[in-house]
Amino acid sequence: MWHTSQNVVPTFVASATRILYEIFYTQDMPMCNDAQITVVVPYPIATTIHAAVRTGEYASTSEVVCDAVRLWSERRASRAKELIVLRAAWDSGKASGIAGPLDMTAIIAEAKSEAGTSR
Repeated sequence: MWHTSQNVVPTFVASATRILYEIFYTQDMPMCNDAQITVVVPYPIATTIHAAVRTGEYASTSEVVCDAVRLWSERRASRAKELIVLRAAWDSGKASGIAGPLDMTAIIAEAKSEAGTSR
């Protein structure tokens, strides 16, 4: 369903959007009931979604949305893992104490030396 009016952004309403709970659970679990939600997207995104269905890349708009949510969930999980590693490195660095005075000339020379040997 497409809506346009004076101050309303054109919207795409996915009336039968399927949320596949198996994305969040193991494949051994039976698939849960589908949930129906309404998704409002800007017109260019709606056009892209419809094009993916029209060309046969996806069977329905619901599948496009489910794939997007799956990828988003994977990216969130990956970022969460990266954040854990970063926080651990930060904590380790702080726990190691103050490095003391730094000689920038020596640091630059060492970096140039390492860069030359790694080539």
